[in-house]
Amino acid sequence: MSEQHDKQFSKKMSKLALLWGKAQPTVTAYIRSSLRDHHDSEDVTQATVQYIVEHFDEFDLSTNFVAWAIGIARYRVLECIRQRQRSARVLSEEVIRMLPDAFVAIEDKVLPQQDALEQCMGKLNDRSKDALYRKYYEGARHHEIANSLDIAPNSVTVLLRRIRETLAKCIESRMSADRGARG
Repeated sequence: MSEQHDKQFSKKMSKLALLWGKAQPTVTAYIRSSLRDHHDSEDVTQATVQYIVEHFDEFDLSTNFVAWAIGIARYRVLECIRQRQRSARVLSEEVIRMLPDAFVAIEDKVLPQQDALEQCMGKLNDRSKDALYRKYYEGARHHEIANSLDIAPNSVTVLLRRIRETLAKCIESRMSADRGARG
């Protein structure tokens, strides 16, 4: 009996891993776009995954897993916003309620772009990666980035613009190549 239970559990976890692997980039993007604070995003993502694992038996396999997971994430995001109410830069509850449908609708477009971005980020030099990390992950201001890179503060604006332009060209190139390979 125990061996049968273990096989069923293993099969269930394999299905969950497969579904989560596909949904994770979209759910994470939704959470990050809803919460400006990286640490809050990490906490909400963790709480979302924990809930999904604990309640996977309640999921109907004939429905959309991404929509279900984003629905769970939405409640976690709203809970976090209610607890935090400390930042004027937090999105309103109304906007948070509207975002899940938008993320489900664009899921097929987000994954290829995210893959392209990751590949293009891998091509950047360490200084560019450091500047992006400090700006978009840590939320550092230009003068802080300038101090850490030992450059003039107004050079940071130019550096970030060039990095964004490089990434945009690289992503567009990869997306065009992918479209050509499929078409």
